[in-house]
Amino acid sequence: GSCNCHACHNNSRFEQDRTAAIEATLERNPLAFRPKIAQTPLSGEEASPSLGRHMKGCHCKKSGCLKKYCECFQAAVHCSEQCKCLECRNTADAPDHLKPWLHSLPPCPSSGGNGF
Repeated sequence: GSCNCHACHNNSRFEQDRTAAIEATLERNPLAFRPKIAQTPLSGEEASPSLGRHMKGCHCKKSGCLKKYCECFQAAVHCSEQCKCLECRNTADAPDHLKPWLHSLPPCPSSGGNGF
């Protein structure tokens, strides 16, 4: 895809530079390109086939984690102890009407419900 960068080197014409930058980044942080959302629960949490968890957590301050700019909400996962959000309302025990993404989840095969 194309981007709006000026003098962008993140393309096939600069593959050697791009590869060197990726390797340097991975050398500093081996987890740098891992997905932000894990499909496995934290230890002690109940496994759910439709919900995962955010690896680093969100940092929301005013949205209650109920807006698309919350990375957890956007990925349709509940906030967890990894998150540093304030006044969070995106929790497992929050009422369903506060989870608009809930109804867009694929059905959970084991429960026959909406993912829970």
